This record gives sequence, structure tokens and C-alpha cells, in this order.
Amino acid sequence: MGATIPIPGVNADALRALFAAQQNTLLGFLNIFSGGALGRLSIFSMGIMPYINASIIMSLLQGAHVIPYLDRLAKEGEQGRNA
Repeated sequence: MGATIPIPGVNADALRALFAAQQNTLLGFLNIFSGGALGRLSIFSMGIMPYINASIIMSLLQGAHVIPYLDRLAKEGEQGRNA
């Protein structure tokens, strides 16, 4: 129900036009993952997705040794995660 109720004060027609124009871009991709809730700009439009995306990105950066600082923090264990 929270995914269908739009946020008050949002111009629904302009939002539909934006998502129609951005259908094959990153914005359209995120809209698909939110089940269309992002395109309606509903109350629960983002949900837990930002946390999941950030977690995946941080894991990839740490595992690929892209940022050495993240590797050092991971090797420190719990103290490194708190830093």
C-alpha cells in the first residue's frame, strides 16, 4: 500500500513524463528494481535499496583491492569496521 501512495505535492504528470523519457537509463533501471514505486514517487519508493546498493558497492571495492584503505580496515576486524 505504501508503494502506491504518492508523496503529497508531487506533480504526477511531470514525473510520468520524466520516467517515460528516462526509460532505458539508470533511472529507469532503478525504477524497475523498486517495482515502479520510484516512478510514482511513493512513500516507500526507495525502501531498503540504498542500503543494499551501498553494501554491494563497498564489498566489491574491498574485494577488488581498489581502495587500499578499505582493505586495511577489513583486516582489522571489528575495530576497523567501527572506524
